[in-house]
This record gives sequence, structure tokens and C-alpha cells, in this order.
Amino acid sequence: MDTRAIIGVYLAQTFIKLYKTKSDIGKLFTDSLVTELNYFQLLNDTIKNPRAVNIDGGSEGFPVFYCHSSGDRMDVSELSLEELLINAFLLQSGWQEMVIQIRDDLGRFPYKESLQYKFQFNLVPVVNFIYKEISSRINASGDSCIPFKFSGSGSNVIFSHDIDRLYSGWYESTGNLVKKPGLGKIVPWLKISYAKFFKGTDNYEAGFDLLLRLLSKWGIKSIFFLLAEQSKNDADYSLNDRFIRRAIEKLDTADHLIGIHSGFFTFQNEVLLKKQLKVVELAFGRKIVYNRQHFLKFDVNKTPEILANAGIEFDYSLGFAESACLRNSICTPFYSFDFRNFRSSDLVEIPLLFMDGTYSHYLKIREEQMIDPLEKFFSYTDGLYFNISVLFHNTAFTEFKYKGLTRLFENMATLCKVHHVSTDAHIAWPMHLSTT
Repeated sequence: MDTRAIIGVYLAQTFIKLYKTKSDIGKLFTDSLVTELNYFQLLNDTIKNPRAVNIDGGSEGFPVFYCHSSGDRMDVSELSLEELLINAFLLQSGWQEMVIQIRDDLGRFPYKESLQYKFQFNLVPVVNFIYKEISSRINASGDSCIPFKFSGSGSNVIFSHDIDRLYSGWYESTGNLVKKPGLGKIVPWLKISYAKFFKGTDNYEAGFDLLLRLLSKWGIKSIFFLLAEQSKNDADYSLNDRFIRRAIEKLDTADHLIGIHSGFFTFQNEVLLKKQLKVVELAFGRKIVYNRQHFLKFDVNKTPEILANAGIEFDYSLGFAESACLRNSICTPFYSFDFRNFRSSDLVEIPLLFMDGTYSHYLKIREEQMIDPLEKFFSYTDGLYFNISVLFHNTAFTEFKYKGLTRLFENMATLCKVHHVSTDAHIAWPMHLSTT
């Protein structure tokens, strides 16, 4: 197996989507790697016994794990092209998830097992810093290598929304009141009870409508992921419900995108995924090419191939539930790696930086502790063009149980405006507009 060709071609396929150049990137990358080395075995050993070398370069610097130097700090200019490429591949491919077999009770790769957690670079786009350095070297050689933009201003944030629950708000709010009683909750609970039983509107339905109003207020073109099956593990609604039918009309009118929120068991089951996809396409009357896995359940050995075989083109699942984090240390779309066939998949991944449930369910923090992760991320990405997604469920826009998340959403929208970052879910790969 020619591991250098596999790595070189895989990275090149993403690189040429991010940079405009006439250079033969596939040949450049492959020829820069050593013929006699089995890089896959080298990567396995590196993951099992990681040693980080801190690199001075980028906004805050970044770590690398494959390095010939015995020191603990270097300038990025001192790294060979081989070292740059192997570190980019290690992170972008998700190789650590193949080597480390530990999974949580939902079958997910845990954040605390990741290199990002162990070496504390969860928001640092290491791969993009590496690509930027490679681009600089190509320019220095006399060939042009210019980054493509994702929007007129350069960068883009995709606001995305998983619709898991529409009719369970009153029950969950009542459960919250019983578990954490307080006098301040009585009047709000009476209001949602009145809406539920006298007006026929659950507060999770109201949260969906509030979300639509906020998207309109901020001029955001978002993407919504809906579940195909009604079950304990999946949705509490049917795609044939009157509310859903009206919601789809509203989404189309507002020019939002619609994708499938593939169900609880689909991440390892191609037959089930294809079955659910047919249900969604029939309900929506269109081909569906966007996906996010329910509970972010993603198996690097199986899920990319399953999704690609089903006709999914863009996946939004690669983030961590437990923390804001660039799971593959990249802040731009990229091709997933096919671990079964050791090649680039046709599936494009849109990195997920943050989801609301990280604060409300996993970290269980109060409103005053909710730090906007985009603030820190924007500081790391100064000088880079990026395109990432953030996730807010419709349930987040109900203040009874999820106090503070609406404010956080508006903070993120404000920050995008201040930094002149577009918020258009229609953008996946660069716009290929004018370059700088």
C-alpha cells in the first residue's frame, strides 16, 4: 500500500477547493512524502503515544504531533513539507477516532479521549494554519496560490437547527419544575400550560416559531434538519403533521434549507438510513443532500460510506456534544476520509463548532456562565477564511427550561455582523469569488 500517495491525494482534494493555484498539488504533496515509510503505522504509534511540539505561527500558535525535532517549540518555517502534511492528515482524517476504540454509552468518540482535549487546542484550526503555510511556500516559489472566499467578505457561519421535539415542551417543563421547584417558575409554567391546553400550542412549537422570527430579524439563511421516524429515540412528531407541513412551507418561503436528521440507529445501518431518506424526500417533495446524525452519532469507519452511498453530499455531524470544538481541527469544509477503502470520500463535511446542548445538557451551566465560543474562535481565525456551523435546536428558544440560549443565539448573530461574517447556509464550498 502506497501510504504517501493516499495521504497526498486526499489532502490535495481538499486543498484545491480552498486555494486557487496552477500548481500540481497532488504531485507536490505525494512527492514530499518518504517512499519507504509506512505512514499509517507511524500515525498509529503517534496517536497511542502523542507528544506535542508547539509551533509559533498563526494567531495563537498550534501543536503538531509528528515532528523530527526533539525540542518542544519551533517556528512554523522550520517544519518540512512532509511534517506539515502528516500533521494535517492526522487531524483532518480523524485518524485518532480509528485508533482509539473507546466510545461513550451512545457509541460516540468521547471528547475527553481526543487530542484536542488532552492538549487543549479545541478551537484552534491547526489544519488551516498548515494549509496557509503551504500556500505561502508555493507563493514564495514563484507560483500563485490564493485562498478562495466563502462570501463577499470572506467567511461564513452556518446557523443550523435540529428539530427533535415539538410536542414535549410542557411535559419536559413540568418535569423541570418538579425536579427544580421555585416560586419564579410558577407564573411561566401557568402560561405554557394555558397555551398547551387551551390554545393547543406546545412551547416547543412556540420555540420553532420564535426561531423563525429571529432568523428573519437577523437576515440569516439557515438549515433545518428533520427526523423521519417518530419513536422514543427519535422524533415526537410525524412529517405528515399539520404543523410540520406548514413549517416546511415557511422554510421554503424564507429560503432556508432542509436536510435529514438521520435517526438514532442509522450511523451504522445503511438500509435504515436509505429507508428514512426516502420518507423525508417523499414528505418534502425533493432530493435531500444535507444530513446531520441524531445525537451526533458518527462512526468514522462506517458512517461516511453509508451517507455517500445514500446520496448525501454534505454532512454536518462532525462536532463534539461535550464541548465547543473543531473535531478535525479544520474550520473549512473538507472531504471525509474513507477508512474502508483508504481514499477520499465523496462526502463533504461542514465542521460543527458548537451546539446549544453542550451548555444545557452536558456542562449544565447557568446563563451567566454561557460564553460565546465564536468570540474565541474569531481570534484564532484572524487572517483565515472559514465556514463552520453552529447548532441551536428549536427547544432552545423556550426560556422556561433553557434560559439564556436565546440570548446566546443573538450574541452570535451580533458577533457575525460586527465581524462582517456572512450567515448563509447555502454556502458549502467557497463561492470562488474574487480572491485576495
